[in-house]
Amino acid sequence: MEASKKQVRKPNLFLLWVVLGIGVGIVVGYFINDYGVGTGIGIATGVILGVIIKR
Repeated sequence: MEASKKQVRKPNLFLLWVVLGIGVGIVVGYFINDYGVGTGIGIATGVILGVIIKR
């Protein structure tokens, strides 16, 4: 429970950015015709954005 105190600040915003990143990744995957790479890029982008905005 102690570790979760820091993470409870803005979990909804963090998840929103991750979901947006995944959405972008799916769109990118559609255009480059490779959903695996697109989704990977999207998840990475979403997590990075989420971490930056979380600070």
